[in-house]
Amino acid sequence: MWTDIRPDKEKETNMGVLVRNASMAEDLSTLRIPTRPDGSFYRYEMIADGGWSRYYDDDITNLVGFLIPTYTDLPEEDRLAVRIRHAVNLQVRLQARLNMFFALSPRTSDEQELLSGPRHEQPMIEEWDCVVPLILIDSFYAPYTDVPRPASSIADVAMPPNIWWFRPAESETEYLCSLHEASLIDLHITKDEVA
Repeated sequence: MWTDIRPDKEKETNMGVLVRNASMAEDLSTLRIPTRPDGSFYRYEMIADGGWSRYYDDDITNLVGFLIPTYTDLPEEDRLAVRIRHAVNLQVRLQARLNMFFALSPRTSDEQELLSGPRHEQPMIEEWDCVVPLILIDSFYAPYTDVPRPASSIADVAMPPNIWWFRPAESETEYLCSLHEASLIDLHITKDEVA
């Protein structure tokens, strides 16, 4: 349950704190990084909602719960399915945005069909030649299924520029990191925790 600390700006949960970002018209001198009751900083900061929300917490599960309402109320065995469903919803929206952003980039009719196709069935391809990034979800490919992971034929690297992976099956932390890599959230950890 939320408790108001500063009306319309900061709200505290049982674990973390939500801060609504200030607009350009507001006085930024009042914006502060929330701290725990003992004055120390929270372990994580997540900026979401297109930059309008900052969420601070010590628990990665609560960060996922901020993005997926009721997530923390679910039994552990149901959380993966909810993360995958969330990933598919984000996949559809981000793929549509990328398709528009790369509208002038060349592609074949087959590539266009795959880029704009529905995602109730995930893309089943061996290679991706197109420069338009293809958003994929780890849980539908090896090692989680028998379907091999598609490879990029334009870059022989672990994270090619034309294949972006959401990783809900790997872990909560890896899922949030994959959303960070896709610029859907900004995820930060306190300097003391990184060392």
